[in-house]
Amino acid sequence: MSTRVFVRCRRRRKSPSKKGSTWPRFFNECAGDEAKLKADDARFDYVHKGSLAYIGKDAAVADIPGFTIVKGIAAGLIWKSFETISQVSPRNVLLVAADMVRTKIFGRDISRIN
Repeated sequence: MSTRVFVRCRRRRKSPSKKGSTWPRFFNECAGDEAKLKADDARFDYVHKGSLAYIGKDAAVADIPGFTIVKGIAAGLIWKSFETISQVSPRNVLLVAADMVRTKIFGRDISRIN
């Protein structure tokens, strides 16, 4: 008994040669052939790069693989620095950093400012 795998993908008018179009083609070519699916080309290896969660009041929890679990203000500093440097444009980096500094100085309640 062979099972067939069909994957439908929507075509976009802008650019038909997207990278995402290779996976549906690959699965349609493998239709029921387990040897092709188990080959090294089709293999997906998951790599855990860690977890980072902000829990409020300048505190966070960071699970860094190969290191340890960091909690509290130190993890909060890691979280804030990662959030700042992971912005796409330099303008956004400055805006996020300025917002963090402004929040630290004046607090989050801006209803007092007229």
